[in-house]
Amino acid sequence: MIYRVYAKSVKTGSVADNYRGNAGRPRTGRSDLNIAVVQQVISQSPSKSTTWCSLETGILQKTVWRILTQDLRMQPYHIQVVQALTAVQKHVRMKRCQISAEMTNIQPDIVNLMAFSDEATFHTSGHVNPSVWNDERCSS
Repeated sequence: MIYRVYAKSVKTGSVADNYRGNAGRPRTGRSDLNIAVVQQVISQSPSKSTTWCSLETGILQKTVWRILTQDLRMQPYHIQVVQALTAVQKHVRMKRCQISAEMTNIQPDIVNLMAFSDEATFHTSGHVNPSVWNDERCSS
């Protein structure tokens, strides 16, 4: 019994029975080299799809996806172009911001009580560059 515990500790680095260091199938596609290659390809072209990254690197598409999501902790997203705000909508939003600023001056921790529901990407220049839109429609 003592010999088996000693042998297990030498082999796995642990004496625990639930140690999963050598359980299951080995990681063939998600090696450190493949992770570095995918990270370099995506850092050079962040909008590249997993399919194109797979073709360029020779790594399976599903493996590329797993490297991006599990190893590099990246999440996919798509920028959505929505209609421009009217002058009335801009005025209403400005008024809401002023009210929120006043409330923050009165009660500084009010932000902790607010609920935010949507995420969006805004550029200070007002420029969005999808291929189907021209610059005139996007800069308002």
